[in-house]
Amino acid sequence: MNLKRILVVEDEIIVAEDIAFRLRRLGYTVSGIVFQGEDAIQHCQANHPDLVLMDIVLKGTVDGIEAAQTIRDTLKIPIVFLTAYADDKTLKKAVVTEPFGYILKPFKEKDLHTTIEIALHRHQVESKINQALENSENLRKMSQNQEKIQNQYVSMAAHELRRPLATILLSADSLQFNRERWNEETKLKYLNWIQSAAENMNQLIEDMLLIGRIEAGKFQLKPTAVDLNYFCRRLIEQVQEKPPDLIYEQGIKPQVTLIAEEPDMVAVLDRQLLQIILSNLLSNALKYSPEGGAVMLELSLKDIVGPEQLAVGAHSGALEEKLSSTSIPLQFFVSEKSDCGGGNTTDSSASELKDVQSIGGGFFPPTGSDRALVFRVRDQGIGIPEEDRQKLFEMFYRCGNVGKIPGNGLGLAIVKQAVDLLSGSIGLESHVGEGTTFTVVLPYIPGEME
Repeated sequence: MNLKRILVVEDEIIVAEDIAFRLRRLGYTVSGIVFQGEDAIQHCQANHPDLVLMDIVLKGTVDGIEAAQTIRDTLKIPIVFLTAYADDKTLKKAVVTEPFGYILKPFKEKDLHTTIEIALHRHQVESKINQALENSENLRKMSQNQEKIQNQYVSMAAHELRRPLATILLSADSLQFNRERWNEETKLKYLNWIQSAAENMNQLIEDMLLIGRIEAGKFQLKPTAVDLNYFCRRLIEQVQEKPPDLIYEQGIKPQVTLIAEEPDMVAVLDRQLLQIILSNLLSNALKYSPEGGAVMLELSLKDIVGPEQLAVGAHSGALEEKLSSTSIPLQFFVSEKSDCGGGNTTDSSASELKDVQSIGGGFFPPTGSDRALVFRVRDQGIGIPEEDRQKLFEMFYRCGNVGKIPGNGLGLAIVKQAVDLLSGSIGLESHVGEGTTFTVVLPYIPGEME
């Protein structure tokens, strides 16, 4: 049984002991007896009783009303006043502290019990109401913030939709106005612009709908066995066949090469999400690469090294050797330093023992597998400036060095959400003017093709 703890604040020792005796007989626990207001405040701060029986008139510099005010304001502990004075002046002064009850001396034990029970019940009810109000206010603020964010997204989406729409309208008007004068080649060029703009609009709408489904928790994972080598080869063909976003002076588009460590890799995962991740990363790599540049898609299976496998107390040379042989780069398994969500990841060293101990903070396959799928997309493009990396995975965010290269800033935001849904990690290494490497690590669940 949870006995309520009550503090007695009474400067008459005999009276205080009598009250304490009655409280114990009624089934309460007496957390203490104090004789001054200052002591009452200190006791409440240290012990936090369930209720305080407070005499209004106390000896010392702090009377019962002042002590009650402090306790109520800082600790929210219910106060019941004990007083032999029922004059209007005293009651008006006491009512400011919002006490939970009054007991006039002398009092009957039944009155003491009733007043305490009512006060405790009232405090319990008020606490629940206040908690509900606080929760409601928090929900209201969250709703307002969410509405604000949604409005921003809608505004950004509308802005992004206007550009291809303007292209469509302008091209259609030009075709209409010049249909008699233009040759077939010129007309076809404008029709291609219209088609490309319409496809961009459709892709933007599809991306927004997908993000909405993911954020609403309505995206259903559909794991299936995937032949990863075949899947990646077909994906590369599809990405390469798409009309380029840029016009190359010599007509030499960047080329994608698949590098797979093993000839046969079958994994169970969501095919659509994998397509979203790799197609967006490859499309970006092609878009931001120079004419004739090389893009690499590397596919491998790596062992996972957990903290229990690292002899952290070992000689530094042995630890360095252990870390250097780790199959998966440690930056994807360090919770604090790596910032895989959008910062610039850096390799951990053996000297950073606190980082080594946190390996595994971001990702371990829930299947209990000791291996992971690692996809790397390398390009020789413009690179990502340091100052842009923290916001890289935000919706509609684009780096400051993209210039006139087209895009809407949704691709990497979708990639990040897809990686999260697959319980994976994503990181990057980039040098401005030299290129970028994105690395995606996903749980490996072995599968067999039917």
